[in-house]
Order: sequence, then C-alpha cells, then structure tokens
Amino acid sequence: MRKDIDRAGLVVRCIQSSNPTCFDDVTVWATWCFIGAHFAQGTPSAAIDAFRRVDLADIRQRAQRLIMGESGRMAKTATAISILLAQAIIDEDKAA
Repeated sequence: MRKDIDRAGLVVRCIQSSNPTCFDDVTVWATWCFIGAHFAQGTPSAAIDAFRRVDLADIRQRAQRLIMGESGRMAKTATAISILLAQAIIDEDKAA
C-alpha cells in the first residue's frame, strides 16, 4: 500500500464516506482490493459516491457470518468482504 499513496488515500476516504467505524486491517485490505479491481480507471469521486451508498459495517458483519461454518472457515474475511461489497455496489449501479 505504501507504493500507491493515491489509492491508499482513496481507501481512507471511501471508508470514511461509508462508515468511519470500519477502520480495521481486514476491511482496509478488502476495500483496497475492491478499488483496484473496480475503480482502477474511474475517478475518485465515483468511488467515494459508490461507498457512500453502502454500509461497510453491515457488509463486514455479513461476511463474518458467511465465512464461518460448523467445521471451519469457508473463505478469508477480506475476500468475502470484497465480494459482498462488489455485489452491493454493482446492484446499486444497476438499479440507478
């Protein structure tokens, strides 16, 4: 993350616009990966606006419930958060 200061700043602004209580390592990494995959060529304001429409705390909680099973973990938390985040933002964009 040190090598891309602009994207790191965008990650912070996106999390702040969604839910400022979500500054933990897993959520920051998931947001970093999501922005790299879905907003690499977009404008920072488009990413911030997209995050403003979703609640990262709710997504993080859903990811925690999704990955845990009776016999162990199904996936990494950051991966689940990234996928749920993509689903929420892409569904919002389709509805608009």
